[in-house]
This record gives sequence, structure tokens and C-alpha cells, in this order.
Amino acid sequence: SQHLHGKYHHIYCDNYFTSAALFQTLQERGTYACGMVRQTSKEFPQRLRVPKSKKVQKQKGLCQRGDFIIMQNNEMSAVTWLDNKVVTMLSTNCQPNETTTTKRKLKDGSRIVIPCPTALSLYSESMRGVDHNYQLRGYYMVRSKSRKFYKHIFMLLLELAITNSFVLHSTYANVSKPITL
Repeated sequence: SQHLHGKYHHIYCDNYFTSAALFQTLQERGTYACGMVRQTSKEFPQRLRVPKSKKVQKQKGLCQRGDFIIMQNNEMSAVTWLDNKVVTMLSTNCQPNETTTTKRKLKDGSRIVIPCPTALSLYSESMRGVDHNYQLRGYYMVRSKSRKFYKHIFMLLLELAITNSFVLHSTYANVSKPITL
């Protein structure tokens, strides 16, 4: 991976892989990172941890949908954003004071525009394909119990092949000329 250092690529990951130490190391090697983080993570700032209680959310400054709190340490920023639920993330790929807007649907069907940190917007755009693959794998999951790790890996690869073939079929079903490989 030495050839990737200093190229300033962007990495997006879910909360399983996100840690401040990893993001700091990546930043030092010339790679930006952005990802959701659990509030209970020991590296996430205590000041940004917000429980589900509406009263505590208001005390922290998250009064309405779209409000957010940001802390920065060198190049890394930690964000807590209030959407339907509290969303927390770490980022090294955006300026913390940059914001954008996002559209949300209300229960009555109407749409509203709310402010959103740019890092969160970029994360949503970049992770859309991964989340869609997880969703499709849930629909077509191959159920198998086994204690052998290689059988689990085989089943995972089979699920990925099924979902990828479905995506290809959906994409090229109406194409008149045949697909050549």
C-alpha cells in the first residue's frame, strides 16, 4: 500500500472501522477519511455525546432537526448532527465549518430542507452503493449454519454474486444488443 500514500484519496467507512487513531494515521500518510462513529467509543469527545433524551439534546444545543455540534482537533473533526436520531461521525476530508442542505420527508408526505454538515453529505453519497448492497443481500440471503469459516466466506461470496447479477440484470434488461465480456 506504499504506492497509495500521499495521493490524498478519500476513504469512507462505517462505525466498525472508524477510530480517531486510524484517521490520524491515514491523515499523516496523505489519505482523507470519513466515517460514522459510535458515541460510546472511548475516542469520541465526551462533550459531543448526546443521549436519546430530548431534554438533554436541548441542553446540548440540539433543539431541532438539522442542528449540529462540531469539535476540531488539528485536521480531524467530530460531528454530532440531529436528524430523526442523533448521528455522530469523524472526518478528516472536509472543513468543519462547511455546510450544505439535505431534503427530508415528513410524516404527512411534505418535504423540508434542513442544514447538514458537508462531511455527512459526502459520506451519504459515497456509502449509498454499499448500503444498497447490504439491503439486497438481506432480500436474497442464503441461510446456512456452519462452524467452518470457509463455508461462511463461500456463502458471503454467493450472496454477493446473486446481488451483483441482479443489479446487472436490472441495468441491462432493456438493452437491445447483447453484452460482451
